[in-house]
Amino acid sequence: MQKSLSNVVKGAQPHTTIDVRDSMAPISLLKVENRLAQISPGQTLEILCTGEETKSDLLDITRNSKHRCIAVKKNKDHFKLLIEKHGLDA
Repeated sequence: MQKSLSNVVKGAQPHTTIDVRDSMAPISLLKVENRLAQISPGQTLEILCTGEETKSDLLDITRNSKHRCIAVKKNKDHFKLLIEKHGLDA
């Protein structure tokens, strides 16, 4: 089950962050997939995005892959998602 980012272990920092707030789908999704390919298994990626549709698309990607969405937080003008890369290359 997804948690709010504020409920994730205090002090836990993502290994890397990608900001796709200025990108439209499918470009934003490709950028996220490319960044996930660059990090090591077990590391986390923080994604900044706007729009309910982009957030839903990103959650669909994690549901259809072996990666795990750890948390989702809605801010005033964007969403933050925290994704953990699967332990084995997916």
